[in-house]
Amino acid sequence: MLIPDSLRQENMPMMVYYLCKAVASGKYSEDEIKENITAFRDDKTSTDAYNRVFKFSENVFIFKDKKTNELSCVFSMDELADYSSFSSALLEKIELNQTNKFSQMLMWLIGSENRKLDKYPRAEDFVPAMGINGIDQNNVHGFLFWCEMLGLISFSSYRSGRVAYSLDSVLSKYLEKHEELKQEGFIPAKKFFDYLAKDIFFIKLCIHDNNVSYPLSQAIRMLEQAELIKLETMKDVGDVWHLSKSDVMVKGNNFTNIKVC
Repeated sequence: MLIPDSLRQENMPMMVYYLCKAVASGKYSEDEIKENITAFRDDKTSTDAYNRVFKFSENVFIFKDKKTNELSCVFSMDELADYSSFSSALLEKIELNQTNKFSQMLMWLIGSENRKLDKYPRAEDFVPAMGINGIDQNNVHGFLFWCEMLGLISFSSYRSGRVAYSLDSVLSKYLEKHEELKQEGFIPAKKFFDYLAKDIFFIKLCIHDNNVSYPLSQAIRMLEQAELIKLETMKDVGDVWHLSKSDVMVKGNNFTNIKVC
């Protein structure tokens, strides 16, 4: 599943979630869904907003049968039980593509050494920094909303638009769900990251050979501080991994094994 290129502020994840939930329930026709979502706002602005969200979602999150016009959704009702479960389901379904705008912006955001996102107080400030052809402030604004929903960033201020990394929250939730990892003891770092990459689409963006990007390195360090994982460096082991150098922590950056606590 590729997040559509038509990323805009109007195509907010919350609106897509409500649309998907209405479709997945199987209780409503397309006209009834539109009527329910735009209830009490029977005006051109609301209708246009709904149409944009529907178009954004169609053939990605929801599908319309060409013969019967019946709608279907790629998410189950369990996956749409609440907003958090919707986010978790997306983390497992999203795919990446080098020509896809969301993928390109995400590569810049979490696959690189960007350390101080607060120097980009507005969406338009990200545009020249990203240097990606065909994106504007509307694309970036929509992109940041989706990243927040996925738990990759948090807004330190909605008014200013300043954001900070929060990948540790995604990883901690994942480790909480996968208790079986605790039984493994110390395992090679590659095995640990390969395990995560099976279910969390963005991990592959953060690994460059044996080097871990700054945003993921920051998350790993925070998990270790919270005693959710432990890092270990074994001598005479050739497969050494490297965290991005920390600006504040003095502990070494190299490790070979990881243990989930």
